[in-house]
Amino acid sequence: MSKKLLHGFNHVATISPDFDRLIDFYRVVFGSKVVFDLHAPGLERRHAGIEVGDQVFLHAWELPHENVTAAGEEMFRRGRLDHMALAVDDEDTLLEIRDRLVAIGAANISLTDFGNQLSVWFTDPDGMGLEVCCWKPGATWADARDPQPIGS
Repeated sequence: MSKKLLHGFNHVATISPDFDRLIDFYRVVFGSKVVFDLHAPGLERRHAGIEVGDQVFLHAWELPHENVTAAGEEMFRRGRLDHMALAVDDEDTLLEIRDRLVAIGAANISLTDFGNQLSVWFTDPDGMGLEVCCWKPGATWADARDPQPIGS
């Protein structure tokens, strides 16, 4: 039997034209807390992590109203999901998956360092952008920072 590589989701990224409303919704309804609230240089976007489980979060990005397509209520026409991030247990597993993705042309060799986590970005066969992430040993939400590329 082969080693189980994934253990679930790390985060789901979404967009919102009214960031404070979105944050308040999750705080009031679910008792969620904001674990980081940053302004990404280069992207010039505010983004925040809204905790929805043990080391699982909604990664919300604020975009102006004119950049957010209206989402319908009908299934498959909702339109707010940007990407998902899968979770692995450690950096060795992350690197193993990265190497597999590179081998099939779905990713490049670089990693992204978020202070508390490392990630590999990739594209699935249908063009969906995704990530695989692992927490750094001993890291907490307080260690979060804007993304820094590692390698190329």
